[in-house]
Amino acid sequence: MKFALVSYILPPSNQATPLILERLLRKLPPDRYCLIRPYNKNYQGQETPGGKTLKARYYDLKPDFQFTRGYRWGLAKLRSRLNILLGIVSQAWQIARVVRREQCQAIIVCTGDILNPPAAFIASRLTGTVFLVYMLDWYSRQWPDPWEHRLTASIERWMMKSVAGIIAPNEFLRDDLEKEYGIRSTVIHNSCDLEPYFPVEPVSRPTSGTGDKQIVYAGAFYEFQLDAFQNLIMAFRQLNRPDIKLHLYIRRHPYELDADGTNPAIVFHGRLPNEAIPPILKAADILFLPLGFRTPYPQLVRTSAPGKTGELLASGRPILVNAPKDSFISWYFRRYDCGLVVDNDNPQELAAAIDSLLSDAELRTRLGTNAVNRAKADFDVSVAQAAFAQLLN
Repeated sequence: MKFALVSYILPPSNQATPLILERLLRKLPPDRYCLIRPYNKNYQGQETPGGKTLKARYYDLKPDFQFTRGYRWGLAKLRSRLNILLGIVSQAWQIARVVRREQCQAIIVCTGDILNPPAAFIASRLTGTVFLVYMLDWYSRQWPDPWEHRLTASIERWMMKSVAGIIAPNEFLRDDLEKEYGIRSTVIHNSCDLEPYFPVEPVSRPTSGTGDKQIVYAGAFYEFQLDAFQNLIMAFRQLNRPDIKLHLYIRRHPYELDADGTNPAIVFHGRLPNEAIPPILKAADILFLPLGFRTPYPQLVRTSAPGKTGELLASGRPILVNAPKDSFISWYFRRYDCGLVVDNDNPQELAAAIDSLLSDAELRTRLGTNAVNRAKADFDVSVAQAAFAQLLN
């Protein structure tokens, strides 16, 4: 079955979604699918230089017609809402044209943009093709504007009546979707390449030649993670150990944590290419995996599956999780004993967990061994590719 995959951002890029897609599709023959990227000004220029990593045809859609006037007399919200509706229609017609040209039998759309899922669904109705959703996160529950939330909730219910298949990145989102819509999803965890992480060195070895203890975080830095990072900084103060440093490999400086850039506990490195990350993770004393407790998006946090999870596990290093008790991340790491979980908003417990991981070699060895086993079982790219092929067949 030839399919068109629609996403707001495509490979090559260091961002989570295109990395997930590149790993999933790299072994498929290029004539089995095409890639469609609707115009989104927020993601222009964020692809990584060096050419296309996938050999299938790429289609960049034209910008949607937008009303640019209407700021006066309280019309700004009306203008924005009209532009959303016009954008859905415009994208639907453009996607349908590509699908007909490529003679696709299915459309797979990734969530993450307000326009793409309904546009792809309408295009599937116009072309008579099978419709599937890659539900990287809840489509309807990430928009703070009340009107947008009501609109996307209605669209989501409408789409789910005719969807032929759903891909979910974890068991929590799968179960929530089944409870909400009575549809069973296929779980494909956000995969990673395990080869750069093997062979795994002994997980209890001393690290960092400077003598400092390195707690490493690499990935995206979002607002809904902020309070977990604040907990970590307060835990440092309670430990009163100047040798413990938080090393951040993120795109922008975390001024919310370090207003003037002088906090000696924070070492900011900036974002590095994905291929540079494995040796950094393998050299860490502790890897930090945070999700927020005080956030306007509790359901997104509950079902969140951070893109770096598989890489953290594959490194074999001890992982410290600070996330809500009802979140997928807390459940997964506790169930498989592959990380130390602090599932409450308490810096004192976080400080105790750090002390345990740094002082208990047996604990580090057990968690690291279990982590590598889970990386092989759930996050190996070959496992994801096999599950995707089975869904298409």
